[in-house]
Amino acid sequence: MKKRAGKKSDKILYIVIGVVIFIAFFYFVLEHGSPEELLSGFENLIGIPGGTVSDDLRVQIIDVGQGDSILVECGGKSMLIDAGDNGSEQKIMNVLHSRRIRKLNYVVATHPHADHIGGMPEILEEFGAELLIMPKIPKNLVPTSSTFDAFLDAIEKKCDKRVYSSIGKVYQLGGATFEIVGPINQNNEDLNENSVVIRLVYGENSFLLTGDASGDEEKEIMNSGANTDCDVLKVGHHGSSTSSSAAFLKKVSPEIAVISCGKNNRYGHPNGNTVKRLKKICGGVYRTDKDGDVVIVSNGVQLKTYIDGKEVA
Repeated sequence: MKKRAGKKSDKILYIVIGVVIFIAFFYFVLEHGSPEELLSGFENLIGIPGGTVSDDLRVQIIDVGQGDSILVECGGKSMLIDAGDNGSEQKIMNVLHSRRIRKLNYVVATHPHADHIGGMPEILEEFGAELLIMPKIPKNLVPTSSTFDAFLDAIEKKCDKRVYSSIGKVYQLGGATFEIVGPINQNNEDLNENSVVIRLVYGENSFLLTGDASGDEEKEIMNSGANTDCDVLKVGHHGSSTSSSAAFLKKVSPEIAVISCGKNNRYGHPNGNTVKRLKKICGGVYRTDKDGDVVIVSNGVQLKTYIDGKEVA
């Protein structure tokens, strides 16, 4: 009789455990709203370490519609470059949660147009940042919008430190490094021309991430003598006609180009002639409006590109 009672107790225990697990999953679905976040939250609840740290460099150009947002990871360190327009924050936060990120090591706001900083206040509120890098903007171009005000408030509350971009400054990101190569000078006429431009290097591979830099800034960067050679180019200003000049593309000589833009956007991005120039030089040209998120992984020697989780040639 005692053995039967013991078996019955075991069954009750298993049922209780099952109910607890179900409730935990249900709670996190309600709380987070995505399978990736659900898994991450459940792992935290039961004490399982979230994910393994990879030494590879991983760059994810996030599809945020007509805007920019890039997540860079290497050796357990992370950097978010831009955060799309207002309304993009949930998509970006879902990605950050799915990557098991608790706090961002670096945040870069390339320039304060809404389609680059719109989602930043909510993201900083959720994740915070050790260091935020942004350009120093001429007084006549400083935005007076509520979006910019919310951005500044979030920096004060959630960033350990804020600095203005400084040409030639090099930062460490796990086993990778990134250098500020633009803007060279303040531009008093166009906010885009004040975009922070970063050259990211891991082993033999390099990425040039250009914000909305257009023709004038491209020329200044080329004339500065900075090393701008890259394997991957995040195309400037959503592939507009004012960016990615033939001279600039010849100078940076990318193998892969990624354009971040929204479907059927009112600006006509990317410009047809710009796409033609890119295709003449690059082996692969990808667009978030057609391909969704584009993920590029480097082991320091070779690059692999993924769309919808599948490697592409």
